[in-house]
Amino acid sequence: MLVGKPDSIQRVFSRSVQIDQNSLFELNLRVHEKLKTHNLEAIVVSATVIFDDKTTIEFGGWAEFESYRWSTHKATKEIRLKWQFLLSVQGYEIPQQHSLVVKLSADAKPLELLQAVLSKNPDEIDGVMYNFAPTVCRADFVNHTMGQELISLVEEWNKSLSTPDIESSIIKKLYRYKHTLSHAINYLTPALSTIAFIAVFRSNYITSDHSLPISMNDGVNLITWLLFGIVVIYLLDKSARWLAGIVHNSIAEYGKYSIFNLTSGDLSRAKKLDNSNKAKRNHFLLSVVFSLALNIISGIITATYWPNGIK
Repeated sequence: MLVGKPDSIQRVFSRSVQIDQNSLFELNLRVHEKLKTHNLEAIVVSATVIFDDKTTIEFGGWAEFESYRWSTHKATKEIRLKWQFLLSVQGYEIPQQHSLVVKLSADAKPLELLQAVLSKNPDEIDGVMYNFAPTVCRADFVNHTMGQELISLVEEWNKSLSTPDIESSIIKKLYRYKHTLSHAINYLTPALSTIAFIAVFRSNYITSDHSLPISMNDGVNLITWLLFGIVVIYLLDKSARWLAGIVHNSIAEYGKYSIFNLTSGDLSRAKKLDNSNKAKRNHFLLSVVFSLALNIISGIITATYWPNGIK
């Protein structure tokens, strides 16, 4: 048989990683070392770099890519590395073409992740949002063992990459609980303030002697207190909703980072994202502290006045 029917495997890696020059060189070294264990006939390595301003640089060979000076002020949006090689495969008269594409993306849309997985053409593996998959790889092969080995190689390389420090933060770990936490703030503060209001109301306006008439002055005070309490509870409910929204959004938007550490533009973007994360962290902490303060005050009021109610 001359030419075998090609097959393909694609893999998406959602692990948060950081990429620098050395990590790219390491991946290329691992690929070449793996291919040395097979009957390699020829290989061509190419690379494509896309910046945030949509400008693109294409490298026709690895030496050209390796010698590139990353001195630009532009931020890196995407890097695509492609290895095309011919392997002598048992059962075929001529060397068979194989390829490996690894695409690293700083940001993209969830729809592009689906396109990356379903794409038949390796060159159509579109960028994916780093919150879903910073790394996408695809192997096209005739030798199935070779395809599996290449995917495993990229997986091991991905595991060896460093992760951003922000991944270990408490706020990042609260991501899966953001709805529960925001709902707790949204409902707990109004509930506790209502209980505190009832406690004060019981203590001041409800007695055990129901035979005593209510004077006009007491009636006015009672109505005034009820209206005041309703307004306060309403305002606290609005405040709780506002605080819950801040907590939810702060957790949801916290943790963005720059996957690339190559250009001065990447460093600038990393600094901006770091400042944004600090702001989100402060908003989260202030909202939680303020909510806790309101709940503690309500608890103190309840504990103080409730025992003086009807016995």
